[in-house]
Amino acid sequence: MNAVILKAGEGRTIPLGPIHMLVQEDGTHTRGTLGLAEFKVAPHAPTPPPHIHHAHEEGFYIL
Repeated sequence: MNAVILKAGEGRTIPLGPIHMLVQEDGTHTRGTLGLAEFKVAPHAPTPPPHIHHAHEEGFYIL
């Protein structure tokens, strides 16, 4: 695998209504083992309900 270096704000933007999603790694460079996305959500904005992904795991860092 080759390293992929992105500058702050780089990636593929996906608008999701009040949520801004920036995909920085979609698994293309990690043989499908890791994806990384940044989400910006305004206070009190609607978000997805609790749910389960059977095909992969999901984790969050909240700043």
